[in-house]
Amino acid sequence: MTMQENNSEKVISAESNKSITVAQFLEGKNVFITGGTGFLGTLLIERLLNSTPKIGKIYLLVRAKHGVSPECRIQRLMSKVIFDKLNDDDKAKVIPVVGELSEANFGIVGDLLEKLLMDVNIVYHVAATIRFNAFLGDAIKTNLVGTQVAVNFAKQLHNLVSFIYVSTAFCNSCYLNQGIKEQVYPSHHDPHEMIKLVDDNNNETKELPKTGTKELQEILGIHPNTYTFTKQLAENLILKEMRNLPAGIIRPSIVYGTYKDPDAGWVGSANNGHIGFLAGFTKGLFRTMGGDPDSVMDLIPCDYVVNSTIVLSWYVGKSHIETPEVIHCTSGEINPLTFGKYCRMLNKATKAHPNDYIICQPKVKVRNGFRYMLFTYLFHYIPALLLYIPEMFLHSSKKSSRRTIEYVRIFDNGIKAFDFFVSQNFHYNMKNSLRILGCLEPEDAQKYNYNVEFCDWANYFETQIIGVRYYFYKESKKTSVWHRIMWHTYGVVQFLWYVVAFIWFKTILSLFFSTTVSVTVSLLVLLFVKWI
Repeated sequence: MTMQENNSEKVISAESNKSITVAQFLEGKNVFITGGTGFLGTLLIERLLNSTPKIGKIYLLVRAKHGVSPECRIQRLMSKVIFDKLNDDDKAKVIPVVGELSEANFGIVGDLLEKLLMDVNIVYHVAATIRFNAFLGDAIKTNLVGTQVAVNFAKQLHNLVSFIYVSTAFCNSCYLNQGIKEQVYPSHHDPHEMIKLVDDNNNETKELPKTGTKELQEILGIHPNTYTFTKQLAENLILKEMRNLPAGIIRPSIVYGTYKDPDAGWVGSANNGHIGFLAGFTKGLFRTMGGDPDSVMDLIPCDYVVNSTIVLSWYVGKSHIETPEVIHCTSGEINPLTFGKYCRMLNKATKAHPNDYIICQPKVKVRNGFRYMLFTYLFHYIPALLLYIPEMFLHSSKKSSRRTIEYVRIFDNGIKAFDFFVSQNFHYNMKNSLRILGCLEPEDAQKYNYNVEFCDWANYFETQIIGVRYYFYKESKKTSVWHRIMWHTYGVVQFLWYVVAFIWFKTILSLFFSTTVSVTVSLLVLLFVKWI
């Protein structure tokens, strides 16, 4: 009997037990996670340990990073406040496995590899580069080669129960004018052929085109960036190689902090994807977004993503499936939130819960075309340049300009990179997703809920703003009288700045023109700046 036939037999026999709960399914199972030190991976580990006390070991793929050993990285991970509710025995279930994502069997060899192949039952492949403008070669190595390695590893397991791949709803953004279904759409390139482009042993390997070039766009086709391109390729790879195996693909949209579990408003390090925008916004740094105010801002709380990931592993593990199961974890079709309303809610939430210290009053507005471009250069890039130049002359160390560079990087990767996605209306079918949620026992359906139909977005954004204050800036969750005074003080200062700017500009113009002309021009300039 082949391994595939053996695995199929296991899931067929499991299908008969329709009433098995998620906790019962996970009991005693050993899990292997890639990307476990990242935003979603961290929450996935916490959720598995917290919701399933009898779960087996959690093997976490990790490597040395920035000179920090894998063991130290795990210690730092488990010391995060999100794991405070867990006891030492639970935390001890997390076992670091040193390896590399793009190497065969993750670079694991010998006795350790044999032990993992015997022990592991469930694989959660979460690791990915989420940089939209990543070099093509880097994106292929991480998102595609890494998936190939994870698939090959899973197929060798002696007792594979579930393989779950965390993809993205935007991998099919090229099907904008259609309702995007929960199925794998064919890619225009063969994933194995694309892998050969970064294979060092391939004699035909050629230099890959640079970001922003015509040659790159010819490869991407109608994909907006290398991220969506390689994620769709990874889905096609799984479709080809995991037929008749318990595999599933989950597609979340724009992932934000937690809605409820384990604590409302947890945002991780607040530098992941679009959450990085919140960190800059609450300080008054990021004040614009490009897009259509009437388009749907399809976002999803990260605990809903993790819940759906766990539920999908339960479903494919107990059901006989011939092709990988695909579900969307999105909000636009069942609880739509327009981009304009999103900005208004953020402005209201940060006014109610401002940071301890801000640069100017946080207020974000949707802008388009020339207005957006002009505001970006006048109030983002030029101020960043003015900060960078003095640092360059005053300090010889490159570290001195790190904050300025990080500011520009977050704006480019976390805000501008999303321009395409927040200026369109995507329609994600959720029939399969909600059907699987309906298969759960009532208690599990509540415990692992990922249906956002009744999410209160206004309340949610308040928890996100407070979460950024607490988890990222290490400030108190409590909003005091001091915050109110500080907020209004900044409003007065901002008004006085306009008055001073008007007087200064009028004075300069008065040297060359009449009083009437200088006053009129000064007012027009201020109104133009206010309009921008």
